[in-house]
Amino acid sequence: MADRRADIQGLVPALSGLAMNRVDDDPLGALELARRATDSDKAVAHPKALLALGWVTLATGAKDSAAELAVRVAEMARSRRDRPALAEALELAAAVEPDPGQRIRLLHEARSLWAELRSPLGRARADLAIAENTSGSEAVALAESAAMALDRIGARRASGRARSVAAAMRSGGDAELSVQVLGGFAVTHRGTAVPSSVWQSKVARDLFKMLVVNRGRPIPREVLIDRLWPGETGEKANNRLSVALSTIRSVVDPDRVYPADHVIVADRDSVAFDLATASVDVERFLADVDRGRALVRQGHRDQGLALLRLAETLYVGDLLEEQPYADWAVALREEALTSYLSIAAVLAEADSEAGDHEAAASRFLRMLERDPYNEHAHLGAVRALRSAGHHGPAQRLYRNYVAKMAEIDIEPATFPAS
Repeated sequence: MADRRADIQGLVPALSGLAMNRVDDDPLGALELARRATDSDKAVAHPKALLALGWVTLATGAKDSAAELAVRVAEMARSRRDRPALAEALELAAAVEPDPGQRIRLLHEARSLWAELRSPLGRARADLAIAENTSGSEAVALAESAAMALDRIGARRASGRARSVAAAMRSGGDAELSVQVLGGFAVTHRGTAVPSSVWQSKVARDLFKMLVVNRGRPIPREVLIDRLWPGETGEKANNRLSVALSTIRSVVDPDRVYPADHVIVADRDSVAFDLATASVDVERFLADVDRGRALVRQGHRDQGLALLRLAETLYVGDLLEEQPYADWAVALREEALTSYLSIAAVLAEADSEAGDHEAAASRFLRMLERDPYNEHAHLGAVRALRSAGHHGPAQRLYRNYVAKMAEIDIEPATFPAS
């Protein structure tokens, strides 16, 4: 249509967009379209055409040419005060920048511009690029939050790519030795679950749990012996402890690849688990919770909530559920449970704010499974169920709340109005 009418203002964006859409399937054809766009207009739409040419040129492998175009557009955009073009030029410059630190700086600059321009697409695109150039839980959360932002604006293909990036980063971060203590005990070595029979004895398995739960801090040998063999002392008890430690080493390093103190660090006085040698789910959970809260406090709410959602997926149950009366696990169990309840409440409130009352109710109800006397969860669930139109379940849950409060001599709140 623009061609027939000689409408340059309509033609250049159409050619640029068509070039970007064809680049994956037909890079040379896309290059011809982008060149035609840049030749058609040197005025208003020229920066956009040059950016399309830059991205297509990069796709053909000509990084130097793409870098020159990024610099050219950035200079032009600054002279024209064209902030959208400048933001995209920074993204293009980052894509061809060999230095990782400089690449991240360019992407953060682009992200700031997109945020100022209130462009959810630009900001999400920059977030995804930052995630791809970093690592760890924060990178996964950033990719996930980008996916959610892209979903909200209907960019399904881009959101699918963002989730693929997040999944790839998550699977690629698996440690050689992984230890699960949330919801029950399990050990995975090089991707293969360690069967219970390999431990040879319950004592060795319990000793390993004690060391893991102590979070890398050394435990005196006398304390371990007293826990495992109450009343025993002397050389015999020390020998039994040495045998148990040897069993643990054979489980965590069956091929004897590493030195004896690679995972279990022991001296004459104490024994410790080296956290740097393994991935422990409760450690990842607590670290993600702390960082997610910090991001929310710092104003990075979407990224912080995404990281808290990832943390929530790690909490599959209370710490070492198979040993609820192990007093040596109480402190960490309570810390993990308290952290879970706090982030679940934050996420449930975020669900309610977004109008997803069903999800909010589910989160509050899961909180009550862990803490039946949690007044905030009771009232939050009642409120969410009522907002979702489930008035009967809301009334029944409120009656249950009143009964629970009576058990602990707490005056119940009135039925939530909304």
